[in-house]
Order: sequence, then C-alpha cells, then structure tokens
Amino acid sequence: MTKQRFSSSLAVSKLSAAVILACVAGQSAQAQAVLDYAARWKFDDCAASATLADASGNNNVATRGSLVQCTTDRVGKAKGAALFTVASAGDGSTQTNVTFANANALAFTNNIAVSAVIKPSATPEGALITKGWTSGTTKGKVFQLGLIKDASGSGKIQFTVWTTPAAGGAAVPEILTSGIAVPASKWSRVSASYTPGKSMEIFLDGSLIAQRTGPLAAIADVSNGSSIWLGGGVGAQTKGYLGTIDDTWVSNGSCADIGTARAPDAARELMITDLS
Repeated sequence: MTKQRFSSSLAVSKLSAAVILACVAGQSAQAQAVLDYAARWKFDDCAASATLADASGNNNVATRGSLVQCTTDRVGKAKGAALFTVASAGDGSTQTNVTFANANALAFTNNIAVSAVIKPSATPEGALITKGWTSGTTKGKVFQLGLIKDASGSGKIQFTVWTTPAAGGAAVPEILTSGIAVPASKWSRVSASYTPGKSMEIFLDGSLIAQRTGPLAAIADVSNGSSIWLGGGVGAQTKGYLGTIDDTWVSNGSCADIGTARAPDAARELMITDLS
C-alpha cells in the first residue's frame, strides 16, 4: 500500500470511499486522532487551577508553574492559554514550566508526534515541549521541539530525538532544523514527528517544511525519573521560551504521523491509503 497526502479536502470528493481510510481501517481520521493522543492540553482551565486537564481522556494532567501566567488564547478566550514570561532555561522547573512529572505513562519507543499552537515573543527561541529524565546526578533528554535563533535573529524550528546507537553506549541526538522561520508575535501551529527507520519531519501550520528519511535509529526512551515539560531552553541555550503556548498534544501511537489529519484545529491533510 502507498500513502499520499492531500493538502485539503478538495480532492476527497473525487476519490471513492473505498480508498479513504484512516490509519486503522474503519475509523475516521478524527476518531484515530482521539485514540492516538497520549496527552492533550488545551489550557481552557488555565485560570481555574494550576492543574491542567488532559483532553485526551488519558488523565495525564499537567501542572502550571507558579511563574507561568494565563493569557488570551488564539480564539480570543480570556485566560485560555499559558504565557511564559521568565527568561530562564527552566529544564523542567516546577516554577517556570508546565510539567507532567509522571511521564512513565508516556513511553515513546516506536513513534513520536508532538504539536503545539504558539505565539512567540519578538525574538522566537527556546523549547516548546521536551521529555527529559534524571537518574541521580545524570540528566538526559528523549525528545525536544523548540526554536533556535539563527544569525539573522530568525527563530527556526528544531526537532531533536535521542536515539540508541547500534554499538550501544550513550544516546545520540538526531537533529532536524527547518529552513523556514516561525513568525514572531503571531499564532502558528508547530508540529514534528519521528518514526524509526522511516522519517523525521517538521510541519508549520500543517505544511511540511523539513524532512529526513532513511535508516533512523530507535528512540532511546527512558521511563524511570522522566518528565515532560513545556517551555525552557534548547540545547545549551541559557534563555528560555518567551511567549504563549496553547493547544498542545503528544502521541506515541502506531499512527504517530502529523500527516494523518492529526492537527485538531485544521483538517488540512488526510492520509489516503491506495489499495490499487
């Protein structure tokens, strides 16, 4: 079978129902998206509590740090998004990040897909979503989606996944950086996916803007002592993300692919399985 992506639903009416399938036969793309979310934080309850509900139904609640504020979201709802105002690298700080400290439930051994709606400050840089771990005095990361400021001051999207080397030893980072910058002070959806042995991709507002294919190594996931957080710094950066983060999700399902109409706010893409 081959998979083709269509940038909108315009071509769908020309295709027979027999070839329009979601990742799991018999399910709509929307149903598959719901099933495949490991966690989704919409921030609609930001003002009500420091505890943020998981809209995926998996009860992976997050905690908003005391220095993370609530602000107007992308559709104009007051206090419906998280605002990061402290220029600290963070790295899982319970004060400057939004954290989920029981990430044992979010194992990413086969696939990773992450997505967040963001409105960065005038200087887009810093981490958006990270999974990291601590074992004694040793720290490491599993994946990180963030913004890297280049020489011109533009914020390019960078997606890093730490992988298991064939010869064993320490995890090796697989890094993909976009050639297109994220606009400052504007809403954008930033997404990325990693499938071992297949592809590593970055999307901006539903459009594929960076891709690597070929023999990609297995994900070096760590469960014990792990956590997921929003905000903070990227790599060796000492400055954390400044700006707003809204609807965010992570997926580790068998269909962890942004191209399967997974962006919940815009069905820009459908995955078509060609049975011919």
